[in-house]
Amino acid sequence: SSAASDVYKRQVVQSVGGVILLWHAFEFGASMQAQEGGGAITRSLKGVGGALVMLVAPVITTALKG
Repeated sequence: SSAASDVYKRQVVQSVGGVILLWHAFEFGASMQAQEGGGAITRSLKGVGGALVMLVAPVITTALKG
């Protein structure tokens, strides 16, 4: 039961990370076209980086436990 719960948690984190990644990728593209300056581009890249961490974190924790 605990293992199933862990799998579910990893899937939720990865799903949320995927949604955030898509959102910030869209924001990055919009900020490149709008010429809003470096601040908007930096924020979107930080969001992309955070989303990638969310996508990879479950894999890393599984590897460290293993």
